[in-house]
Amino acid sequence: MMNESHSLKNSEKGKNFGLDAMRAMAIILVLVCHSGLQSPLMYYLGFYGVELFFVLSGFLIGQIIIRDVLQKPSTKSLITFYQRRWLRTLPLYYMVLLLLVFHKTFGSQAPPNSWYYFFFVQNFSDSVEHFFAPSWSLSIEEWSYLIIPLVLIMLPVRKYSGNTIMIFCVAWAALILIARYYPITKPVPEYESEIRKNIPLRLDAIIYGFAMANIKIHYPKFFNRLSSAKVFAASVIIFLILNIYIGNTLVYDFVGAKTIPGTIGFTLVGILISLWVPFLNDHWFVRKIGNFSPAKAVFGHVSQYSYCLYLVHYTVFGIIITYTTLSMHWFIQFVLALIIIFMISAASYYYFEKPILDWRDRKIRLT
Repeated sequence: MMNESHSLKNSEKGKNFGLDAMRAMAIILVLVCHSGLQSPLMYYLGFYGVELFFVLSGFLIGQIIIRDVLQKPSTKSLITFYQRRWLRTLPLYYMVLLLLVFHKTFGSQAPPNSWYYFFFVQNFSDSVEHFFAPSWSLSIEEWSYLIIPLVLIMLPVRKYSGNTIMIFCVAWAALILIARYYPITKPVPEYESEIRKNIPLRLDAIIYGFAMANIKIHYPKFFNRLSSAKVFAASVIIFLILNIYIGNTLVYDFVGAKTIPGTIGFTLVGILISLWVPFLNDHWFVRKIGNFSPAKAVFGHVSQYSYCLYLVHYTVFGIIITYTTLSMHWFIQFVLALIIIFMISAASYYYFEKPILDWRDRKIRLT
């Protein structure tokens, strides 16, 4: 869910508008999903917002792992990766978590199993839905970035070629996909807790973006071909057909026990979204839109604040809905909440996140 612009070396020279727009759209979808509107469409928006984050994060962090960890694999390079990664994600996460724990405890509503959240195992507790709801996806990301580089660096290979990394990505995705079939064998599988938010069964969430990062680094000509408008349009059309024309093929609609949404549906979503990345990353049309100052400013700022936006929005929406009058129009509540959320996120970025990132970039350098 994180803004990884500080993590890539080339991002220091200039941001990528297309990827900023992708991140901004992801957080916008999540914000709308949790805005309080009661509609089946809201769940779909939130679902795809999170999946966009997973793929984009895999693409950005994957480049770091491939270039800075696997190029010259060593314990030092792996530790450096973890240090830089955790300095981006953990400080703000723990600050928000501590504030939530304090708020709930002060209000005589101490959250059950609150210690789960400090170790990113909250997905194994039902309380995640009621206390720090957005954190479930962070749990999947943190465990993915802890385990995947560690497994890669332990492979008995002399050189991490593009083929080696791609074989690993395919094998990893296939193993997780096979494992997801087990909960489906139950008479009434619990889709959210047993599949979608199950850490071991979603460790492939970032691997599709990771595979695209591998293509960009080791197969640049093929990556350029994938950046064509035709590939982008084809993947969008397939995505729309599976979601609209056929209906509920990729996302579970909580009616009956459907096999595809709980198993290969996640795989198809990851592959289709990853095919959007090359177009957004480097197509001339996207760059041209990025030259339009208002669009660049809006998407740039939303992207920049996205991590804090993701962490605090659910709580702020809840507070606004709880403490404003029932007669207040939903749209007014939504706008008021957005203003507060963006103010908090802007302050967080400039006075908390950015100073930590600047210190990290001075003290812990990539190889």
